[in-house]
Amino acid sequence: MEHNSNENQSNANKKVHYASEEFSLADEPISEISRSSFKCTGDGNSENSVSTSILDVDVDTDVRSLKKKLAEYESKIRCLEAENRTINTELINERVKISKLEKKMQFVKDNQEVFMRLKEAYINMKYNEAAGRKMIEIREKGIQTWQGIVCSSCIESEEMRRQVEILLQKYSEVFVVSPGEMEHLINTVKYLKDLIDRREQSWSLNMDREEKLQRHIDILKHENQKLRGVNEDKKDQNDDNKTVKDNVETMSKDMEKLKKIVVKYEKCFRDLVVRNQCDTLRPLNDKEEKIVQHIIHRHQAKLQNRQASDMQKRNISRERAMPQHRPSSPMRMSRCRSESTPRPISRTSDRRTECAIMMMDCLFD
Repeated sequence: MEHNSNENQSNANKKVHYASEEFSLADEPISEISRSSFKCTGDGNSENSVSTSILDVDVDTDVRSLKKKLAEYESKIRCLEAENRTINTELINERVKISKLEKKMQFVKDNQEVFMRLKEAYINMKYNEAAGRKMIEIREKGIQTWQGIVCSSCIESEEMRRQVEILLQKYSEVFVVSPGEMEHLINTVKYLKDLIDRREQSWSLNMDREEKLQRHIDILKHENQKLRGVNEDKKDQNDDNKTVKDNVETMSKDMEKLKKIVVKYEKCFRDLVVRNQCDTLRPLNDKEEKIVQHIIHRHQAKLQNRQASDMQKRNISRERAMPQHRPSSPMRMSRCRSESTPRPISRTSDRRTECAIMMMDCLFD
């Protein structure tokens, strides 16, 4: 019986819960048909229930509203669970604090008598100190001639103030440094001294290197000037070679012309010798004589120009080859030795004159 009664009570509680839920759902914005269905509650056998089941109920909106309610309740449950966790942690912390305080309280309870004795001893000490100070004041008052009351602490404070003023005036320009700061300053001074020494050494080394470099630069400048002169001489020699080639070509052309004239002259001479027609022989006609004179004058002008250019180059080379004072090097010594050896002198002009003379001899023979 008791079991049945408990079940009935639980069912009644459930009904009440459902009724409250239905009442809360009725407050939501839903359709009129669903409102009528909520109002007509009953079992499935009543007429109202049968009539409401036939109606077209908007099920989707009800399901959505229920889902929304379910989501809201789930979020509330999560918030409550989080609050519950925070409360549990705070409760645990409070329990730990309480346990510590209980230990302290137990210690105080156990040593209550000791604390009371310490309190009494402290009070007695303070009382004795005050009594001794009073006795000192009475003794000083008995010694002094002045009838007024003099406070020894006031006198001591005044003396201390005067001493402080004296010390401030004495050590006004003094600053206090801790041992660590002093050691740091000493180390920095040592580091700066070492740095200055290293800088001076490096500066002296750099100055020596700069002087050596300047000497090498001067040597290289002189050698560069000399090489430029040699290069110009080489250019002049190349120009001479080009002019020689041009002269050889012109001479070969002139030789061809002269050969033709000589061949023609020899033929005529043979014919005249064979025929013995005349005693006098004219070697060249006017045209051929003009050609020969033109060739001879041109070669003489070239020889004169060449001699003048050679003289000018010799003068320039003499001016460049003036003695200059500079430090000697192994390369320079070897170069000077190689330059001191005599070079073979090209006798191109003599050869040209000899060739021209031979040509003229062949022509007039």
